Amino acid sequence: MDKLKSVDLLLGQAIETVVDTSKLIEDSSSLDTRKNMVDIGTAIHSLWEIRTRIYEIDPSLTPDVVNDFKSNELDFNRLDELASKAEGVEGNGDLDSARNYYMKLLKESSLNHFRLLAEAGLYRTTATNK
Repeated sequence: MDKLKSVDLLLGQAIETVVDTSKLIEDSSSLDTRKNMVDIGTAIHSLWEIRTRIYEIDPSLTPDVVNDFKSNELDFNRLDELASKAEGVEGNGDLDSARNYYMKLLKESSLNHFRLLAEAGLYRTTATNK
C-alpha cells in the first residue's frame, strides 16, 4: 500500500479515536471539560491539516465526503445539521423522532455520506432491530 494512503488511513483512525475520547471526557466529572475539549478540537484540526496536505499531493486519496463538502458547502452544512438532530434524539432514546429525521435526511440527500448515515440510523431505530 502506498505510504501516503497508509498515513491517511491512520490519521483517519486517530481522528475517530480522538472524537470517541472527547465523548468520554464530556461524561467525566473529574476532568476539566472545557479545557480538554479545546485541546481535542486543536488536535483534530491539526490531524486534518496533515490530511489536507496529503490530498494536495495525491487528490485521488481525498474522501468523497471532503469533495462533497467542497462542491456544496451550504447543502452539506444543512444535511450535517439534520444528521446531528437525528443522532441527538436517537441518543436521548426518542426513536420515533430519530426515524423521522433519518427519513428526511435520506429523502433530501444526494450525498453518499449522509445517505449512509440515514440508512444506518434507520436500521438502528427500526422496531425489528430492538
